[in-house]
Amino acid sequence: MASSRWYDDCRYEGFATNDYENYYGYVGHGLNEGYTEVMTRRYFDIEENVSPAYEYLVFFSALIEKIVGKDNMERYYLNANLPALIDDLSKYISKYQAEVLLDSLDYLHLHLDKNLLFRKKKVAFALQTAKKLLLTSYTNKLVDFYNNKEITKEELLNKMELYKEQLISDDYKLDSKTIEQDLNNCMDTILNSIDKTIAVEYKLARKKQK
Repeated sequence: MASSRWYDDCRYEGFATNDYENYYGYVGHGLNEGYTEVMTRRYFDIEENVSPAYEYLVFFSALIEKIVGKDNMERYYLNANLPALIDDLSKYISKYQAEVLLDSLDYLHLHLDKNLLFRKKKVAFALQTAKKLLLTSYTNKLVDFYNNKEITKEELLNKMELYKEQLISDDYKLDSKTIEQDLNNCMDTILNSIDKTIAVEYKLARKKQK
């Protein structure tokens, strides 16, 4: 109830909204479900047995929190402020991409368990889209930190690689076989845009790991 409100004839609850004028109706429900569970586990030490599909929403919600920050994420959730969350994400990706990320989570919320065999390609596409946008957001955030000399080059590469490794895991085995390469290409593009020497170092580090 703390995060539920009515505004201009629209209902806002946590990160979910039925605002047809601005968000085409059903938006943010996937993220809302996932982050509600994140908060429940954090503050009430309750971890329910949930389906793997639901765990995806929890997983992605926690990774979004790493981008916008715990304090901001909780404040947006408790004040039913989805626009503020989108604005925060828009520091690192476009507003359109932020909305696509939310749409992907909404699709997974509705379809990951239902009619899985019939929607396998679309579910896999939604997963890959969410993962790429999350990695792009987080990497751009780290690049900002690096440019402002808040982290070192080594910290940038290590944090980026750790985040990517989290995104690669997939219990459903629905991701394309090229998802790791897709994420590597995503990071290469970002790093090349700021400092080609860092991109080269990152590629060399990947080769050493293999």
